[in-house]
Amino acid sequence: MMRRLLVTLLLALSSADDACAVDPWIKPGRSGERVPSRLFAPYVAPQPAKSAAKTSIVFVHISKSAGSTMKKALADAARRTNRRPPITLFRRTWPRFLAACAKGRAACRADLYAGTNAFGACEYVEAAARRRGEDRRCVYATVLRNPIDRVESSWRYFCLNGAERRKGWTNAMKRAGRCSYSLERWAQTQSMLSVLELSTNQAPVARDAPANQSLKCAPLAD
Repeated sequence: MMRRLLVTLLLALSSADDACAVDPWIKPGRSGERVPSRLFAPYVAPQPAKSAAKTSIVFVHISKSAGSTMKKALADAARRTNRRPPITLFRRTWPRFLAACAKGRAACRADLYAGTNAFGACEYVEAAARRRGEDRRCVYATVLRNPIDRVESSWRYFCLNGAERRKGWTNAMKRAGRCSYSLERWAQTQSMLSVLELSTNQAPVARDAPANQSLKCAPLAD
């Protein structure tokens, strides 16, 4: 049941710093090891253009916030208007997207993008458009859910049901065959999720594994 949902265009949010707010993409490892990660650079939204001949929309999917429903609606709308379906942007497709932008390919001038970890894509879409001399702007959209409802839904989906190959479970939990997080403990793993997803450039890079990955920081399920 979707309730208390707010569709909002994102301009800019402040980033945050926390001992366990490390990149949830990377697995625990030794400090100094080169691993896929994200830029985590504070995102500064470009000044909105007064008008543009073309507009790209990037839908940022926040887990358990009607994102799948919205992506289906965008795909349906694209089909009805004879547009290309939304290009999926998440950690595995970012490299292809960045390569397309670097080489001026069509995937960097699409009308619709959607996916988790999609924030930051507008920076590359607009930069590529400027190099081509194309009049194109890029805007973000997302769906925000009541945070208590979202965390409870996430806990039931990932922890209790073990969805998406038990995403968010520790190795010990996987061996035991059950997720032992209480709702309160699960909420702690989710505390920085939206801040990270909506305030930092999500483009993947290779960097040193943070030292605090060796600490007892709970993995995030995104």
